[in-house]
Amino acid sequence: MITKVLVFAGLRELLGGDIANVDLRDGATYATLVAELAAQFPNAVPLLEVSRIAAGGAFVAPDTQVDPNVEIAIIPPVSGG
Repeated sequence: MITKVLVFAGLRELLGGDIANVDLRDGATYATLVAELAAQFPNAVPLLEVSRIAAGGAFVAPDTQVDPNVEIAIIPPVSGG
């Protein structure tokens, strides 16, 4: 299944846009999704490792199964003050 993932801030720049498409098998977890993104974009690994995943507007654990019917976003840490 092709899954659309919204990306923000520094990740958007590293991945080259606001949306990344990830090809996942049925039953994949969010950890698998991040691993696939890391394989596609090795330069983004340091930021992917510290980012959080949201699905359907709520943060999810990496071992949660991906639901392709909800909006998925990867949110890097924010800096500033």
